[in-house]
Amino acid sequence: MVAMLGALDADEDETPARADEVRPEEDIPEPAPAVDGTPPANVDPVRMYLRQMASVALLTRDGEVEIARRIEAGEGEVIRGALGCPYALRRVLGLGERLRDGEVRLRDLVRDETDEEGEPIDDDEAHRRRFLRQLAAVRRLAHECDVLADASQPPHGQPAHNGKRPHAREGRRLRLRRHQARLLSALCRLGLNRRQIEQIIVGLDHAAASAAGLTGKLSAMERETGLRIPELLRLSGGTGSAGKRAGVKRIDREHLLVLAEQIRTIQRQLRVIERDTGLSAAALQRQVAAVHEAERRARSAKQELIQANLRLVVSIAKRYMHRGLQ
Repeated sequence: MVAMLGALDADEDETPARADEVRPEEDIPEPAPAVDGTPPANVDPVRMYLRQMASVALLTRDGEVEIARRIEAGEGEVIRGALGCPYALRRVLGLGERLRDGEVRLRDLVRDETDEEGEPIDDDEAHRRRFLRQLAAVRRLAHECDVLADASQPPHGQPAHNGKRPHAREGRRLRLRRHQARLLSALCRLGLNRRQIEQIIVGLDHAAASAAGLTGKLSAMERETGLRIPELLRLSGGTGSAGKRAGVKRIDREHLLVLAEQIRTIQRQLRVIERDTGLSAAALQRQVAAVHEAERRARSAKQELIQANLRLVVSIAKRYMHRGLQ
């Protein structure tokens, strides 16, 4: 490895005396890769890797701070996206019940942190009671959000804008949004560890995949018949003009009844998913997409930091390889 660095040092001096002393990289012939994509026999993979690392710019202090901020922002968005739905709330409250019953340990739920004296948080009673108090506050906020959500809706059977006290209802909606923000902040302050967050994301992924598959089946039925789902349901139980409409589309009556039953089954399954997650199928897809986009940004920033640190290692090794480095 030291010999490799020495060879690279000759080719890629960090601080050349003059720019015209460095031979341009394009003048160095590179062996052609093999047809199957593997490097030729006379190419050393280690040397290729070190050359690639040497092409990465050294990280400045400001650059390091900027990457750290991107990592923190991405991971924060992942946590908020995962916890910002009723599915996560029910799961977290369920974890609290299991902790109270002694089925799980506190260390299995929260990140490795230290207390005021710098000691690692253990499963002692004080930390356990504090976590359960935080969960009780989360439960109260969730109940207040439910009350405000019910109060923000118009009475059953009345239109959303019936002219009766619209300002009061809008004020309740504003309070609801504030309470939802407080609820999300309280969930984030619990400090759930990565394993718990990932389990929530996995659950959302499964629900989103199931919803996508079901909505895809409905879309396939619409393409097959040339009719929208509500119209298919209407035609399946209709007579007269509805029956004539089905005849114009050349849809067999028995096939239409089979499709209608399949549609109702799919819609029931979608309602179960929406009830379990607290999100419509479309909102669920958006939530999951946002979480994975935040994960991608955090991974990209981490990879950039890793490459910059490896570049620093190569630079230091080249600088001190003649000063006792082995």
